[in-house]
Amino acid sequence: MPDLLPLDRQGRYEGEHGVFVFDVPRNWALIQGLVEAAGAGALQYIFVADWLRDMLLEHARSQGADAALIATASRLMMQPRATLAHNDHFHLRLYCSAHDIASGCKNTGRIQPGFSAHSAARTKAITRARAALKHEDADIRLASVHRLALLKDSGAARALEDRLEDEDARVRAASARALGELGQGSKAIGEAMLAEVSARAQAEMIVALGERGDRDATNALLALLGSARMIQVDEQAQPIDARLLAMDALAGMEDERPVGALIALITTPTHSLEQRALLERASRALGMLTNHRFLQDWELASEAQIALAQQQWTQWWGEQRRKPRTEWLRLGFERAGFAMRSLSGRSIWALCRAIEGEAHISFNAQRVLMKIGKHYPASLTWSRRDAYYYWRRWYERRYRRFKAPKIPPEMSVLNPLPKKTP
Repeated sequence: MPDLLPLDRQGRYEGEHGVFVFDVPRNWALIQGLVEAAGAGALQYIFVADWLRDMLLEHARSQGADAALIATASRLMMQPRATLAHNDHFHLRLYCSAHDIASGCKNTGRIQPGFSAHSAARTKAITRARAALKHEDADIRLASVHRLALLKDSGAARALEDRLEDEDARVRAASARALGELGQGSKAIGEAMLAEVSARAQAEMIVALGERGDRDATNALLALLGSARMIQVDEQAQPIDARLLAMDALAGMEDERPVGALIALITTPTHSLEQRALLERASRALGMLTNHRFLQDWELASEAQIALAQQQWTQWWGEQRRKPRTEWLRLGFERAGFAMRSLSGRSIWALCRAIEGEAHISFNAQRVLMKIGKHYPASLTWSRRDAYYYWRRWYERRYRRFKAPKIPPEMSVLNPLPKKTP
């Protein structure tokens, strides 16, 4: 085949590449080999379109294949429900091996007969890594921190906090990041950050606090926001203002408390390019926290435009400071043209449309959709187009659960409107 070719319900492809037919006997031989192979218990799924699965199983029965073999193949083969049909390839999903488990692999989804959790491998790896935290070789201490983070070992939090005072800056930085990933140690990270002499370690601590997002993390970042410390993250780069990193960390924390400090910063008189860069970063952070932006580019704006935006922020804060953040978000969506009465299931389709809005609108729309559905994919790292498609499809399959209206026909992914002919 010249490419992955989608096969119809008769197992045929006919198109620009020619005519191709699903070779049932040879494909069944492949499935049989996978099921019978040593270690077949590692198989979790064989994703394939339902109609191709049916053709394979019918062939196996007609050839008198062993009933147990057919039952296992029938159980393993399935068409995934939340993605494409897999009518042009097989997709194998394997369970984590003992080596994978020791490296932090985590099994999800259904458990098949023959499954092994390899719990002993994880316990052994954790024991070794914890012991190595005090090794005389800094490289080994560093590797042990990384391994404990991969293994999501929350029981190592106290020991990792001790490593925030390690003599090696790489270990201090890795320990901060590990604690952030484990969701622990905000107070210890904050104290270490303010005393840290290594710029790279301090930068990692700021990022870790942003990942934590709790009260202690916010307090530490606000303390840093009140300073003007310059840090040299890279020997080849110019020093940067640590407040820029602090604002980036605060921006994603969905906490109202930094807003007042950011508005106080953004409404100060400005003249230099460095000051303008600081205000631009504060504006981005405020956009994510409040769902509002009054000026898109502070660095290129005129003095009159900056003065107007500062006045707008002052006025906005005076009117909105006592309202909950949910109301800030709703009003921000409305101001951007995505009207909704509440941030609930009834507003799902307006929120989906908002994903294609400006960066701060898209960010907050996706975060609200995550909270409504209690579903947290990595859609914020995707393009807005991909995220828009994903969330429409995800909620179209489940909208009744959230008491949402039926998806508007023009937004449907499962039943798209036919294209109009010119």
